Amino acid sequence: MYLPVATLVDDLTSSATGKPIHASPEKISVKLVHSTIRNLRGFTGINTICINISYINDRHQAFKSDSSLSDDDKNVIFKMALFCVGLHEYSHVRLRQVENNPNTSSPNLLLNKSTIVETYGGKPEFGRLTEHKLFGAQLDFWETDATGKWTALHSAYFAKFVQAIETNQSLTSFNADVTPCSTRTSHCAVGSDIDVEDIDIYYEAIDELGRYEVAEVDGEQELQLNKYQCDQREIK
Repeated sequence: MYLPVATLVDDLTSSATGKPIHASPEKISVKLVHSTIRNLRGFTGINTICINISYINDRHQAFKSDSSLSDDDKNVIFKMALFCVGLHEYSHVRLRQVENNPNTSSPNLLLNKSTIVETYGGKPEFGRLTEHKLFGAQLDFWETDATGKWTALHSAYFAKFVQAIETNQSLTSFNADVTPCSTRTSHCAVGSDIDVEDIDIYYEAIDELGRYEVAEVDGEQELQLNKYQCDQREIK
């Protein structure tokens, strides 16, 4: 993970848990997986990030067919979409490493952390808090274009953002007031870190996880990377 972003995540992790950071980010591996759960962006274990590349590819292919943006802008949007999923899931890994528990539920952990939650978006889900801390919201780059909000300001800023990450340069702050983006609307229940975009799909994801059918990694089911202890009693 890009160092300034890793530092941002670790600072937020320490604030949320009250614990120092011990595990090294270099121990975290990333796998691209294929999941049949609609709109599931990714999931994690304690040392592994799984990105649902089926979700990314499906959304991006539809976007490329409908968008009139330049190829350069489309490429930037693809990379930013991947980055945001990676950032979200990286946050959960770091939280689980600090808690030393692959089943750590950030909604449960954040129940008594109202100051942090309200400061960064109001949703008690750690990946979302991190996205809010960096960008002021959970950005939806595809929808920003679809709703006609993508401008030259977006092109300039996010091209520089991608370049900064790829060349390990410093970042300039994102100003959502100057460069507004569409945002993701998602649901999460207490006891779960599942982050999807539709309430019916949320319950489908719960059901799929309960049947050990989350994703296939290298030809094998890898649910053991993320054994959620799901409680559906409250939707945030």
